[in-house]
Amino acid sequence: MADYILDQGMTEEVEKKFSKMLRHKEQIKMILLHSEEKREYFEELIFTSKYLMGVLRASVKKEFSGNDVLNKEIIESIYKMKVILKIILGERYSSFDTAYFNTDTTSFINLTGLASDLEMIKLYLNDLKRES
Repeated sequence: MADYILDQGMTEEVEKKFSKMLRHKEQIKMILLHSEEKREYFEELIFTSKYLMGVLRASVKKEFSGNDVLNKEIIESIYKMKVILKIILGERYSSFDTAYFNTDTTSFINLTGLASDLEMIKLYLNDLKRES
């Protein structure tokens, strides 16, 4: 999937393709800015974000409510996103830690919004891959 350019303009292309605004556009731009040299980590981040969103969608379904396996997958995916973001952003990571990885409701809402935006990036790149 390495035949695309990671640049901040990608956010506008994603919004146009899906007719949906990215909620964490500035943070996505920062991630894109620092990902070109760390492409494999970026690809792992968007994959993990897409996976997390799928697990979260499954966890709210009645038949999976309270499922310990899903809860473990959610926790592991969040931890993995945190580790990858630390690698991509380096010293710029601290603002992400405060906004997305505290143990409060606001941080969790922010994190799921960021993961949703990254999932859209993943879907966009998958579409580019199919078109080429």
